[in-house]
Parts: sequence; C-alpha cells; structure tokens
Amino acid sequence: MVVVDQIVDKISEVATTIIFCHVGYLFQYNENIHSLEVETQELEDLLRRINEKVVRSQNNGEVIQPDVDKWQKDAKQIQDESTTFLVNKVRSNTWCVCCWCPNLVWRYWLGKESKLMASRVISLKEKGTMYYTEWPLSSPAPPPDRPITSHEAFDSRKNIFNSIMGALKDPTIKMIGVHGTGGVGKTTMVKEVGNVAKRDGVFDDVAIAVVSRNLDKKNVQGELAAQLGLHLDDHGRADKLWTRLQNGKKNLVILDDVWDPLKLEEIGIPNTTDYGNKEGCCKVLVTSRKNLFHMITPEASTRVFLIPILNEKEAWTLFMKTAEISVNSEEELSCVEKGVCDECAGLPVAILAVAKALKGKESYAWQDALTQLKSSNFNQIVDIDPNLFSSLKFSYDHLEPRDARSCFLLCSLFPEDAEISIDDLVRYNFGMRLLDPTLSITLENIRNRVLTLVKGLKASCLLQDGKDASTVKMHDVIRDIAISIAKDEKGYLVKHDLKKWPDKGTYKSYSAISLMSEYFNEIPVELGCKELHTLVLRSKDSSLPDSFFNGMETNLEVLDLSGTAIESLPLSLSKLVKLRMLCLPKGLASEIRQLTCLKLLDLGNNEDVRLSVIPPNVLSNLTRMEELCIPDNFDQWQDEATSKERWNASLVELNSLTCLTTLKVHIPQGKSSPNNLCFENLLRFAISIGAHFPRITYFGNNELEQSFTSILKLSSVPLEDKFKGLLLKSEVLYLHKVKGLVEMLRASGFFNLKYLQVVTCDGAEYLLGRPDKFLQTPQQSMSRSFCNLSTLIVEKCTFKYLFNLSVVRCLEQLQVLVVDDCSNMEVIVEIERQGDDEEITFPRLTEMILTELPNLRSFCSSKRPNSIIGVSNSNPEQPLFCEKVVVPALEELTIFHLDNISEIWDKQYKPIMNEGTGSFSLLRSLSVRQCPRLVNVVPFEMVQRLRNFKTLKVWQCDSVVHEIEDLTVAFPQLERLYLDDLQNLRETGLNKKEDHGINGVYPNIKEIDIDSCPNLESIFSSSTAKNLAHLRRLIIRNDRSHSDSKLKAIVETTKERGGARDEPFVFPELDHMELRKMTDLRSFCNSYGPEESLFNQKVVFPCLEYLDISRLGNMKGIWDRTPPANSFQKLTFLELRACDSLLYVAPSELLGSLQNLQTLEIESCRLLEDVFKNRGSYSGEGIVSKHEPTTDEVDTKVVLPRLRLVFLRDLPRLKSFCSGSKLPSSVRREIRNCPLLGTPF
Repeated sequence: MVVVDQIVDKISEVATTIIFCHVGYLFQYNENIHSLEVETQELEDLLRRINEKVVRSQNNGEVIQPDVDKWQKDAKQIQDESTTFLVNKVRSNTWCVCCWCPNLVWRYWLGKESKLMASRVISLKEKGTMYYTEWPLSSPAPPPDRPITSHEAFDSRKNIFNSIMGALKDPTIKMIGVHGTGGVGKTTMVKEVGNVAKRDGVFDDVAIAVVSRNLDKKNVQGELAAQLGLHLDDHGRADKLWTRLQNGKKNLVILDDVWDPLKLEEIGIPNTTDYGNKEGCCKVLVTSRKNLFHMITPEASTRVFLIPILNEKEAWTLFMKTAEISVNSEEELSCVEKGVCDECAGLPVAILAVAKALKGKESYAWQDALTQLKSSNFNQIVDIDPNLFSSLKFSYDHLEPRDARSCFLLCSLFPEDAEISIDDLVRYNFGMRLLDPTLSITLENIRNRVLTLVKGLKASCLLQDGKDASTVKMHDVIRDIAISIAKDEKGYLVKHDLKKWPDKGTYKSYSAISLMSEYFNEIPVELGCKELHTLVLRSKDSSLPDSFFNGMETNLEVLDLSGTAIESLPLSLSKLVKLRMLCLPKGLASEIRQLTCLKLLDLGNNEDVRLSVIPPNVLSNLTRMEELCIPDNFDQWQDEATSKERWNASLVELNSLTCLTTLKVHIPQGKSSPNNLCFENLLRFAISIGAHFPRITYFGNNELEQSFTSILKLSSVPLEDKFKGLLLKSEVLYLHKVKGLVEMLRASGFFNLKYLQVVTCDGAEYLLGRPDKFLQTPQQSMSRSFCNLSTLIVEKCTFKYLFNLSVVRCLEQLQVLVVDDCSNMEVIVEIERQGDDEEITFPRLTEMILTELPNLRSFCSSKRPNSIIGVSNSNPEQPLFCEKVVVPALEELTIFHLDNISEIWDKQYKPIMNEGTGSFSLLRSLSVRQCPRLVNVVPFEMVQRLRNFKTLKVWQCDSVVHEIEDLTVAFPQLERLYLDDLQNLRETGLNKKEDHGINGVYPNIKEIDIDSCPNLESIFSSSTAKNLAHLRRLIIRNDRSHSDSKLKAIVETTKERGGARDEPFVFPELDHMELRKMTDLRSFCNSYGPEESLFNQKVVFPCLEYLDISRLGNMKGIWDRTPPANSFQKLTFLELRACDSLLYVAPSELLGSLQNLQTLEIESCRLLEDVFKNRGSYSGEGIVSKHEPTTDEVDTKVVLPRLRLVFLRDLPRLKSFCSGSKLPSSVRREIRNCPLLGTPF
C-alpha cells in the first residue's frame, strides 16, 4: 500500500508540475513575450559583435571555426524566426471575434511558443558569449591547394616516387627520409608526394614546413598549424600541435631542408609508438642533404631514400630540352655540348641554369663555356658539390648585362626562403648605386631596369616566382653560392644565424652587411666600418647605442632598420649625411632633418604600431626626396597657419619635395591637401583623401593594392582641378560620395585605369557614356579611353544605365563587372541607335555580379520594334540576356533581387556545335537569389552550353519549379548544389522519378544544401542514391519556410524491392550531415512500413564525422536496433535538438561503433528518457534479444573513450545516460535542467 501511495504521490507531483507549466503559458503570455523581445535583442547585439569580430579575422586571412559559422547561422535563423513571430503573431488579435473576451487558446499558444523560443535564444546567447569572450573564433588559414606539377618523368625519379608512396601506406613505417645533394630535386619530389597523397586520400591532412639551417621551432610550429587549421598562442604550442596530430585522422607532416638532427617531440610531432603516436595518426617525411634520419627515429620504423644525381641519359635529355637542342641521331651530338652537360654533374638545378645561359648561343660560346667550366677552381661551400658551384658560377659569369649580376647578388642579402619584394630590390639598387648610372638616374628608371633584370634572372633559373607577381624567391643552394660570390667580389657579409654580434675585427672591411638574430648580444658601442655603404639589421632589439654610427658619416648610404623593434633612434644617426635610403620600423626623430641627401624614406606600415608623431619641419628639409612612404594610420597632420607651436608635421611641408615621384600618404577628412602639392610629378602613388576607409579589397583579395603602382582613393571630397593629373594617371580609382564624377569620367584619357570602384555617387542617369554625346563624337576619340579597365564595381548609385554600346567597344580588357544596390538601374548597356543589331561583346569578362537591382529590365536594351526585350515595362517576358550578349570567357555569374526578370537567357540562343564553345560555355558558377518571376533557372535551350557547371545556387525564387528544365541531361562537372527557400520546387535532378537512362543528373556532386523547399517529398530517388560516390556534405533543412515540410524520407524507394535492390545505399565519402526542422520526416530511407528510427539497415555511412539533427518530430530513435557494422565509426560530433518524439538516441549495442565520438550535445528533447537504451529495456520493441544478459549481469565499463564533452539541457524526462556503463573521467559534463537525471555517468 505504501508503494502505491508513493506512486500516486509521484504521479500527482508530475501532473501538478505539468498543469502549472501550461497554466503559466496562458496567464504569463505577456511576460513570456517581453522576455523573448529582450533576449532576442541581446542575441542580435551579440551576433553583430561576433560578426564584426569574424570579419576582422577574415580580413586578417584567418579561417573561421566551423562551429562558429554554425552558431552564426543558428543565431541568424532564430533571430529571424523570433522577429517574424513577434511581428506577425503577437500583433494579432488576442480577443475573440464574436465577443469582448480574451481569446484564451490564442494567448496560451503565444505564451507557450514565446517561452520555448526564448529558451532557444538564451541557449544560443550563452554559447555565443563563450565564443566572444573565451573560445577562439578562427585559426590561421592553410595555404591553398597547389596543382600537382609533374616533375620530369625520369625512371630514377619515378621509381623513388612510387617507393615513397608505398612506404607512406606501410603501417610499420613512421618516418621517411629523403636525402641528396643540394639542388638534386628533393623539395620538388616531396611536394608532389604530399599533393598526390592528399588528392588520393592516403592522408586526410598534409602540412609542410621549411626548417632551414637554423631551426626556429616557433616558426615551424606556426607553419604546420596554419595548414592544419590550428590556432596556437605562446603557451603550450608543442602540446597543442601534438594533440592536433593525434586527432584520429591520417596526418602527414613534411619537414623540408633539415640540417641537423631534430627532437620531433619538442616541436610537437608524434612519430613513433614510443612517444604515444596512435596507430596511423601521423607520419613524418623529412628532406636533408645528409643521411641523419637514424638520429631522429629508430631505424626499424624509418625508410630512407637517396635521390641521386641524374644519370647520363637523363641529364642529357633535360639539358637538350632546356637548351632547345634538336638532333636526329646520336652521331650528331656535339662533344662540346655533351661536355658542358657533363660539367653540370647531373644536378637539375645546375643543368637548368647553364642550359638557359647557353640557349641559342653560337658554337664559340659553347666552346668558351666548356673551357671555363673545366678550369674553374673556386672555394668549396660546405655541403655544396664543387661541380655545382662551378656550373652555377659559370651561369653567373655569363649573365648579361652586368647589372643582372649585381641584382642577383643583391638577393643574397635577404633571409633564406624569403619572399623578396620587387619594390625592395628597386630601393636597394637605387640606394646602393648598383646599376649602370648612365641608364639608371631616377627611381622610376631603376624600377623599369629591375623589372627587366628580374625577368631575365627568372628565365635563367637563378630566381623563382614568388607568391605573386610582386615577389621572387631564390633557391637555397643558389643563395649559398650567391653569398659566396658576393663575399669575394662585392665584399658582402651575410649572417642570418647569429646568436650574438660578430667578433670585433671580423667585419671592418665589408661594403654591405646583413645581420639577423632574435636578439643580438654585445652590440658594439661604435660599429666603426669605414668602408660600409649598406647596413641591414633584423632583430627584436629595442635600441642601439647612441654612438653606434660614429665614424661612418661619409660612407653609409643605405640603412634598413625596418626589421627591428627599435623604439628610439641613436643620436649618431643624424651624422649620416650621405644617407640616401632610410627604412625605419616606426617614428621619426627631429634630427633626421639633417639628412639632406635622403632620396627614399619609409616610415613603416605596421598596423599594430600606430605612428602618432612626425616632428615639424623635418619633411620639408628633405628636398631631394624621390620616394616617401608614410603609414596609413598616421592622421595627425597639423595646419601650417595655427597660432600655436606645432608638434606635428603639416601637409604644406610636402610642397618642398619637388623631386618626389613616389608617395604613399593618407590625408584625413577635414585636412585639405595643398593646392600647389606636386601631384603632377608623381609616377607611383597610394593616396587616400577624405574618410579613412579600409584597404581596397575585392572579395577577400587583401593583396589587390600590391598589384598596382598608382592608387587614388577619394571620399566625400569634391573633384578639384588639382586631382586631375592623379585621376588620369591612376590604375586604381576608389570614389565614394564624390561630386562631379560623371563629368570627370566623360573626359577621354583614362588609358591607365584598370580598377574603378564607384560608391554612392549620384547626379546623372549614366556612368560612362551618353547616347546623344557619343552619336556626335567620332569613335576614334573614345577608342582608347578605359581600354585597360579590368574591374568595374558600382555600388549604391542612382544611374539608370552604366554605359552605351560605344563605350562597350572600349572595354575589351574588362574581366570583372559588379553592379550592386542601384535601385534606379534599368539596363546595363543602352543601345542608342534604332535597329542596331551589333553584338555586345565582352571578350575577357570572367565574373559578373548583378545584385539589388529591382528595376533592371535586361542586360541591354533593344530598339527593335518587335523585340521581346523591348523597353516597355508592361512586357511580361524579360530575359536578362538576349542572344546579342556575348561573354565567351564568363566563369561566374551572380544575380540577386532582380524583380523584373522572368528568364535568365533568351530562348533565341541558338544551339552550339561543340561543347565548351560560344557565349556562356565556360560558366562554372551560377548564383540566383530573389528573382520572384523566374520559373526555370537553366532552360532547355542553354543545357548544351552549360556543361561546365561546378556550382549552382538558387535562393528565394518563389516561382521556380525546376532548377533545370530538362531532367534527362547530366551535368558531369557539377560539384555543389544549393537550393534555398524555393516554395514551389517539387522535382530536381536528384529526386526525378523516371529513369531516363543516365546514372544521375549530377554524377560528381560533392555538396548538397537544400533549405526551406517545403514541397519536396524526397531528396534522392533510389537510382540517384546509388550514384553519389563523391558526396561529402549533405544539409537538408526547412529553417525559413512558413509551411511544414512534406519531406517523408531523404531517399525514396519503390515498394517493389528485390534482388540487387535490397543492397543498402552506401554514401562512401559523406562526412558532414545536417537534418533540421522537418516535422514529417520519419526515416532517412523509407521502407513502406512502421518507422521508429531515423537510420536503419538500408543506409551505410562509413566516413560520417559530423551529424546535426534538429526539430525532427516523428522519430523515436536515431539508430535502428541493429545498425550496420561499418556505419558511423568515424563520427566525432553529434548534436540533437528539439526532437519532440525522441525516446532514446540509440541502443547500447551502438556504443562500440561510436569509438571516435568526441562531442555529444542534446537539448530540448522533451520525451527523451535514455541516451543509450540498455540491454533488456524495451525488449518488447525488439531492440535486443531477450536471452542477452541483463544490466545486473554486466560489469560497469568505460564507453566512448575519445569523448571530450557531453552537453545535456532541457531534458525533463531524461533518467539515464547509459545504465551499466560510465564515461572516461576526463569528459567535461555540462548538464542543465535535467531534473530526473540522478545517476552519475
């Protein structure tokens, strides 16, 4: 009886709690609504702050963490839902229509919905606060994937390459060593090994770091972490890298150019089982000039490969190919040519250099070359083959003109593996007077000369391409030889591996010194180098002795301290009256005014160090200045006419610099530039005037400004005559709120302009060209204006059209066209003559973006009387592109918010004869959004032209029924498909019912994201599901739709199944899946029977790592009672949220398949009772067999060994996690509002 009473009391307690909860919804609906408003506003503020932080990280070249990106999307989604709810629902009448009494049902619903929604908002807000205050938002971006560049297919290299790949696949091998003499091709080999290993899936992640002669552990760790997506700070770097490399994935670490034995564990690289490397997690590939690998790891777990020099036949083949020697038979081989090749000792780097030097030369030049190569007797460099030295010295000696040799040796002053700036080469050549003075007088003369010389040095294989066109690199072997030659011939001292300052007396006679150290010990009080003309220092030292430069008053001409952390300049600097070039890390002392020979002054551009003071009357005294670079962050210019004593420089001082040809400066708003400032003499400039806006970037390209030599930014300033010269010289123009713009652009002469960005500039109907003007103007006068324009961006302007056909003829170089947020824009190209059928051709246009143009009727107007693209707004047919628009190179097309467009392409487009030819035939990416009248994205007439599609995105187009009109044609290149908020979409290329005889419309699809397409009843047909071999990311949701999703199953099968059709559907590469807000979804794959679990035996996911399931209302469990043995074994992240019918996550038998699970988050599943249903429970439902042991018979054991976080929240019925089992003690448990969960786990 007592037991019965206890049960009754418990039931009464639960019932009372539920009743009070529901009564609270009714009577506290106002409080709940107010709470939702407050929480939503706070979430909106937090989202804005995080978005700003994310943008800053992205601008810094970092990669946003996936969970942060997911949080942003979730926060934006719940914010939109809450706003819609508050606007559309709360404002509705809460009183009965028939009487003056409250509508209790409606108020109850409002109270309940607002309470539940507020709970979700609070949960997201708490997590977002952690992202904003504690957790990292981003990590350094890994370098972009490089295309595989095949090395010469010599047998000796091919066999080694295949052997290395075989060793990488051998589980007993932990480290692979590749050694050989410098220049033999080790780096080329291992880079290609890494590329192929990543491409073929041998390894999940590949990271490479250059070690060089002096190991910098912090730099190596940073390089590896950046490629692995890992953020490192100053604490525990090795431990964090170690943990990342043991994350269960297959990781390959390549350490290039190792000189001495390494302790890998000190860097944070696990490579043997002795140090805890998990089986198969991490392998190390090391290159070195020495066979020192046995000193790094035990020989038993190491394979070593020697890359030999090329054999005679291979060497001769490479030499002939490079020197462009053509012979028909072996008898025709010249003994001189063969002898020259032999002297290169089979080293590829030497063969390339010598062959390039002799290509096309006469026979006597070849004979002379052989003589010199045989008689060379040079000092040997450590670890450099003497034959290699001779061959490269020969290449150096035969560089023409002589200036090329000076430029080559100059590169030796820069650090090993440095990206050497062309601008720096120009500066040093100028300051050091290295070039022929009769050809190089001014900075601009020298710049042209250096560009010519660099091109020749790269053609001679003595320099390599850098990361972009503004930099070059030097192979470390060639650099070693250059340092040796420069020391003997020029008196250069290069020491970049110092622990302390060189011993006194060892550097007195040098003409140029380049020293680098983290910190110099024992810096001399006086340097005392009477012959020194160039000094370059790189260190973290914050000061130099005041007398450091004493005794060098008449000889030092180049001083570069930009690589130091010096905070105050030594007093003796003012005595260097012969100084021509000065580069400082920050700041400028008043004593600099005495350096009247200065021709180049760079005050640095470190964004982390703000320049606040330039002493007055310093700049005005440097009247010989030709190049002046002032950081963008300096904005403290003072007026010359101020009555107070000035403490900072004035812009008027720039008037004194009449020799100035290069200027970088920011003139802030309110500080008018002097009228007589010598802009006319400038040849290179980066000048911003007005509001201080960020660097000019184009869709994440932070290096855009480095690609141009003349940049002008004007914001909120009138176009005065003093700017005219700069405008016509500019390669880049950024114009913001500028008056008089159109009149200025109408002037002919913009021959240099390559990039034009116009923002919020009004006052006319057009940007470039006016019909009546151009009808009266000879075409020749416009034949060159804008002829080099490659990028045009127009934003927030009131123009009705951009340009007319007369201007289009000039835009042959246009590659990027962006028109955004121009509400009055009606056409892009205006046709000025009646009946003009001339094609509108943009031969080089590769990217077009047309967004927020609600009144745009078409791309071009037509004067033909019966044209379907006429100018009448009443015409219902408005294709964006007619057959006259020719864009043969277009690769990316984005259209957004074009309200009047019913078709993208005119049906008049004629079929093409060959695929890949004709207008739009190279289109790879199409994004369409908010085009309400659009019915079909890809019409039948365009299918043949668009076979190169890789990405298709369609958003918020309510009339779209099919993303492609013809579902019988395959798009073999399509990899990414995004369909979002398409309310009428019913059939796609994925779920087509009929079998048209093809293996899928998208056979190479990799990413699918479908959101808010409520009329789709399935995602894949059974025939399509069998042909998704490359699918890696699948996201299906109904987040923004106001209608319930009709989706019953992701994969729809037929009722008649038998034979081969009973085989499960395997998704072999799928690693990321999200399923959200689909109330009718019962199973991933339907079976035309009772479904209780999302996943059953019919689907297999061998590679799935990330699974997010939210608001699926019709399933009782996630996994079936007997899941496939090879499914979900790689799952690391699982999140379940707001699944109202969920009783359990999975049977306990599945725990063995979830050995890699690291994060488990479950929230707001109100019926959930068990996370993992134990043996014997629900036996009537058949989860386990009745004869299996009960809980009491099973010892408690540790499960989910790699689990790190369990997050359980708002689970009112949860009673247990998994009876009879426990989690590792290291698991972080966060449990909130789970009142019945009493048993520790």
